[in-house]
Amino acid sequence: MRTINALDLLHLSHADIWNMPDEKFILRFEDGELETTTRRTIFSWYHWEVHRQYEKIPLMTYHHMGQAALGSDTMLDILSHCSRDIHLAYGDSIDREQTWKLYYQVVNDVYNDFSSNLEAYQTSSNILDYLEIFDHPEVQAANAAVRPNQTSITKAYDRIGKAVMTAPELRHNAVALACRSGLLKLNQMIQIPGPRGFMTDADSNIFQHPIVKGYLEGITTIHDAAIESRGAVKALLFTKKPLRQVEYFNRKMQLSTAIVRDLVMNDCGSTEYINLFVSKVVLKGIEGKNYLKEGKLYPVTPESTDIINTTIQMRSPLLCRYRGKNSVCAVCFGQIAYSVPRDTNLGHVSSTEMCQEGSQLVLSVKHYEGSSVVMAMSIDDSDSRYIREGDSAGKVFIQSHLKGKGVYLLMDSVSKPPVEGASGLASLNAQTDISALSIARITSFRDVIFGYDGDGGYANETYVSISLGSRLGSLSRDFLSYIREEGYTITDSGMYKVMLDNWDFDKVAFELPLRHLNMLDYMSEIEVFLRSPSDNKSDGRAGVSKKLIDYTSFDAAVADLYELVSSKLSVNIAHLEVILLSLTRSATDPDDYRIPEFGEPAMFERHSTLMEGRSAGASMAFERQPAIIENVDSYLNTERDYHILDNMIVP
Repeated sequence: MRTINALDLLHLSHADIWNMPDEKFILRFEDGELETTTRRTIFSWYHWEVHRQYEKIPLMTYHHMGQAALGSDTMLDILSHCSRDIHLAYGDSIDREQTWKLYYQVVNDVYNDFSSNLEAYQTSSNILDYLEIFDHPEVQAANAAVRPNQTSITKAYDRIGKAVMTAPELRHNAVALACRSGLLKLNQMIQIPGPRGFMTDADSNIFQHPIVKGYLEGITTIHDAAIESRGAVKALLFTKKPLRQVEYFNRKMQLSTAIVRDLVMNDCGSTEYINLFVSKVVLKGIEGKNYLKEGKLYPVTPESTDIINTTIQMRSPLLCRYRGKNSVCAVCFGQIAYSVPRDTNLGHVSSTEMCQEGSQLVLSVKHYEGSSVVMAMSIDDSDSRYIREGDSAGKVFIQSHLKGKGVYLLMDSVSKPPVEGASGLASLNAQTDISALSIARITSFRDVIFGYDGDGGYANETYVSISLGSRLGSLSRDFLSYIREEGYTITDSGMYKVMLDNWDFDKVAFELPLRHLNMLDYMSEIEVFLRSPSDNKSDGRAGVSKKLIDYTSFDAAVADLYELVSSKLSVNIAHLEVILLSLTRSATDPDDYRIPEFGEPAMFERHSTLMEGRSAGASMAFERQPAIIENVDSYLNTERDYHILDNMIVP
């Protein structure tokens, strides 16, 4: 096997590179060697136009696709490495717009040349490819083992997916190749040779019986055809009101975050940091962020695996010295600062990065939906002292160590739609057939209170969340029977109080409905977290447990927002930090709604309060203009941050 110097190929003509013999060889770069092929080298060579234009950039092994299969992200990966090296070599002295134009040219050249030169090698897929996958022994065994439950279907998906992605017998199968290259979504393709799985209705409630056959075998029963048709209904519905709701949330955030105006391409010199625990999931979301290591700042890269399962000190826009000037420096923002166009409003960029993907997922709900899965509850450490989720999703038990400790349960007796509280308990009597009740109509909670009497008669009471998004917890039939037998008392504040002295802790206490968390519910959770609506408002989503207004620590707010957003969206944490920065205000002056100067105490504020107390330009572009004009406080507060829309109402 011969060895070729990569620099010798760099300046070859298009004709010469395409005329190279089809073979395997060793390619030598400035940082080492790699074994590859002519075909992979031709594809990589097109990206080296960046090196031909920017001669200071060394030609490295990561500028070549190596032995990897060509996929949808291959070009982006190589160009991202090129982009990083350009800025390491040239800093901010280059015109980023010209660099992006060069990337566009590279992509266009690849498309044009490969389409024309490889026309004779174009292939397609047909039913025979799917039949080959369906007849594979591993797929046949997976289908034979399918039972009508969520665990069985999930195992079948994993087994079929592994066969499609790794089985050597399918290495020439066009459909398998498309999945392996990332050109075809595996979770959608599996529904053809494998089971269709659980379906959801338009209201996101999951049908009890799944479809255990796939599209290849055919959906032939009336039941299966009827519930499968609901996917089309959801797709139609989600293009109307749900999409409008999500787009309205986008507008709310874009108007408020635009208060963070400028990205300053230097270092503010801040010596304060966000403490962030880095898991494998978090590592991808903080690429490009600068963190402190041995007294120096280093950017997080995909190779920074040494920081996994450690807590790092990370520079953050929330602690940038320029924040009082409605700006963020490039070091606090991270290396993705080089992907932000000059003279662009940074806050608008960050909110758009987060919201645009959510809107696309709402619009494409039918195409992204596989077998519906009921998400497990996210029980935090404080709540886990009182409750635990059983083996079945949505079944919640009271912790057995509370037995015999005089613990009681407090529940709101007043209905606050859509949260019923325990308002239906009054209807229970000795003749009530609890087995025939719809438990969600009797009780439904976002949270309840567990308490016990401490020393000196002091009551130790704790709010415990028993909901997940729009899935509200209800008392189980066993617990309703317990209340009917043991009774309850009414406290001075009007709440129902139930003693747990005789409760069987091996029985389910609360149940959450079998409801799939769709993209609208998910985006609503993000909206409630960020905007922190008041509980006394008509917005039924206002009662969820996590709201930004409740956080006193930047560290916890950044970590929890990233955890929430990253469960379905891919957004760099720097954009989330800018969004959080836009929702801060002075913690010492109740009449000052501006982003605090560096070093001054800061706190998070409700979105609605900031919209009223900040720029009139943003308020007039938002909503409730007459109320703002008629509000006397609108004229008394003269210390306001400038907003990009102020020029539209102030000459």
